[in-house]
Amino acid sequence: MLKQLTIITIVAICHSNASSQCTKGNCENGNGTYNYGGGTIYTGQFVDGSPNGKGTIKFKDGQTYTGDFVNGLKEGTGTLKLASGAKYTGQFKADKKNGEGTMTYPNGDVYKGSYKDGKENGKGTMKYKNGDVYVGNFKNGLPNGQGTLTFANGTKQTGNFVDGVYFNKVNNKSNTPKKQNAPVRKKPTK
Repeated sequence: MLKQLTIITIVAICHSNASSQCTKGNCENGNGTYNYGGGTIYTGQFVDGSPNGKGTIKFKDGQTYTGDFVNGLKEGTGTLKLASGAKYTGQFKADKKNGEGTMTYPNGDVYKGSYKDGKENGKGTMKYKNGDVYVGNFKNGLPNGQGTLTFANGTKQTGNFVDGVYFNKVNNKSNTPKKQNAPVRKKPTK
């Protein structure tokens, strides 16, 4: 994610030199294709030399984003395909996943719900490849707060989750929480 932000930031900074590397069309105020070097190419709408409107940016590592841009940043709705095979379709704000969206991970896990600052935050549903399903609150990409984890065999855990771990009282006398790990998805490295 940091690499994405850095590259998009470079795109925004370099907008004043857009016409010098414009390979097709009008990269100042119109539609065009701009080669940023290093394998990064943007094709789409420009305003004042910066990606604005609909467009597609492709990176050398195979990552692509198709959707809305404002002043060179992902802003609005779009689809981000990562080199790892992960795919996000949804809302963006200030170059990060923000709002409602769906992320499909290379291992088959699918998250659908709210995002904030690039991570799963708020209400959402995670369907794991193994058949388990978590419905509830997320914070910083992990189940946090009230939720229900339904295992593929039909058993359920409903209650409080903290950083992906389910807590349930063992008995009323001790009030000691019993930890049971929810199947926490490992995040892709990119």
